[in-house]
Amino acid sequence: MFTAMEKLAPALADRQKMSAFEAQQSDRPPHREGALYQPVSGDLAVRGNYPGRVRKTSLYTRGSLHPMAAVMSVAAVGVGIAMAIRQGRSS
Repeated sequence: MFTAMEKLAPALADRQKMSAFEAQQSDRPPHREGALYQPVSGDLAVRGNYPGRVRKTSLYTRGSLHPMAAVMSVAAVGVGIAMAIRQGRSS
């Protein structure tokens, strides 16, 4: 999408990218703890103060962890749709 926008309206593409970059900036001080030079002790879970809703898992994660179950689920939905279409045509 950005490539097409850069060809059609380069100034608009630049402004959109700059606004997206500025939206990532924060007034909070940088987090200096890390394992670059020494191991980190304590709880290693990632936490943040995201104001929106955060889910613990997703369909994508479940599908990635269980690919065979994902394939079977998609196949079952496909069969259900095919049966509904076939039944609709016969009516």
